[in-house]
Amino acid sequence: STDVDENADSYKPKFFIDDNYAFSPETIYAKTKLMSEYIAESHPFTVIIRLSCCYTDYYHHRGSWIHNLIKTLSQGEPVTVTDEGKQFRAPLNVDDLGGLIDNILVSNAYGVKINADGGINNIYSVLQVIRMIAPNAKINKVGDVLDYGFAFNNRLAGTLFNWKPSILLSDRLPVMRENINLRRAISV
Repeated sequence: STDVDENADSYKPKFFIDDNYAFSPETIYAKTKLMSEYIAESHPFTVIIRLSCCYTDYYHHRGSWIHNLIKTLSQGEPVTVTDEGKQFRAPLNVDDLGGLIDNILVSNAYGVKINADGGINNIYSVLQVIRMIAPNAKINKVGDVLDYGFAFNNRLAGTLFNWKPSILLSDRLPVMRENINLRRAISV
């Protein structure tokens, strides 16, 4: 694709998706997300947050793709990746998301749609995340390139709500691994 640069272990974005980027969903899942936005925005006090992928530092029985990698790799099992594992995301820690929501709640900005992801310093390919968790992991690669990845520019979240993500996935992985291996869940 002309929208990404390819490296040995990742694709890197040439541009970041802006909040006003025209969406043209191709899957049923993506179409239902867009339909839910239309329903939600019928309420006058709505802010729609379009998320990349979120993760928590704690164990969860379903977990995110990052949690599932940690569970599998901690057991010494091989992982299977598609697209050679080069597809990228910018994972967002739920504590950063909570900060954004706090800023939204004290603002008077409604009727907007904003993007939120982990930011430019958190862009990793699946393969890079696997190697951060377990450098010598056994990786089975299958499938063709179907998904290069995407990353947001978080422009409106910064402009309207004075927000930008601050938590780095690379800093949180050791805590996540410990919490997941001990099955330590967040207590409310």
